[in-house]
Amino acid sequence: MASLSALNETFYNYNYDYDYQDDDYENILKDKKNFKLLIGSCYITYTLILIIMQSILFITFFKQSSILVSMPYRIMLHLGVYSLFQQICHFLSGNFLIFDLKLQTWYGYAIGSLSESSYIASVTFVFLLTINRFDVMFNEQIFPSINRKLFFNSLVIICHSFFILLFIFFLLPDFRVYYSPGCFCWKFEKPDNKHYIAFQVQNKTVVTLLTLSLILYLIIFIKVIMTRCSKSSQKQRVLSDIRILLQALFNYVTVVFLEICLLFSNEFFWEFDNGYSIIDLINVIICGNNTILTYIMSSDIREKTFETVCGCLTSNNKVNILKNSSNRNNTKSKHVNYV
Repeated sequence: MASLSALNETFYNYNYDYDYQDDDYENILKDKKNFKLLIGSCYITYTLILIIMQSILFITFFKQSSILVSMPYRIMLHLGVYSLFQQICHFLSGNFLIFDLKLQTWYGYAIGSLSESSYIASVTFVFLLTINRFDVMFNEQIFPSINRKLFFNSLVIICHSFFILLFIFFLLPDFRVYYSPGCFCWKFEKPDNKHYIAFQVQNKTVVTLLTLSLILYLIIFIKVIMTRCSKSSQKQRVLSDIRILLQALFNYVTVVFLEICLLFSNEFFWEFDNGYSIIDLINVIICGNNTILTYIMSSDIREKTFETVCGCLTSNNKVNILKNSSNRNNTKSKHVNYV
């Protein structure tokens, strides 16, 4: 996610006329280079683990297709796509830091646009998952005549279309985003008066969706309290859906936390002397939020993932055994022919 505030790069800019001794200047550059190497390595390691975990989830979803019969899991699949996009962008940003690359090129802008648009798209799918949980909690009694499958599939298409529009929007010259190793974050390329519009598109969209989600969560909370006084069978149904609800809620809370950090960054969040901000770290950590929560909150997914991984390992072992057996037979055959 691009930062609104223009972080100060002059102190550590290589072309800046420093008022220091040459040795001090070289030490400053060396320290910052080492720090970039450390942060970049952490980004790459963390996001690579997330990418592997998310890829295993995708394999599980497609090999265990029965999971996708459930609408919340289908929404989580789409949400996972945009989580993966963000993880890839942060993985690349780690490489940008290590190699000190400032890619103000078409592919650099494309990566920046992907980072921005996938973040907003992930928020739209969190909101969609909230709507689904809201509908389930009320036993689909609100607008009962609506075809639920058609309704949610249509919303999924709208969310993907919105992502495409955002991706194009952030590629426009006035609203382009690139990764700046000097300030450790994604930045808008144009001056404040230009990128302010792009920031407002991002901020207002996210804030609106979060506000609507908050309203739905408050209603759900009231419904859960009321359900505690109802029949035990109804309680059991609510409890069976509560884990997916909690996953959506945790996704919501982390996004709210990130937005609050951005809003009050100048007042409450400090930076290191070399310009690195804690918010940049929070942004990278949160990109893996949905992936990690899927493993933690969904026992069904964990079981299916375990079956998938074990199945793949078993298949590989069988293939290796057959290959070894075939090689031994060939060796014996050659030996007999030789004799």
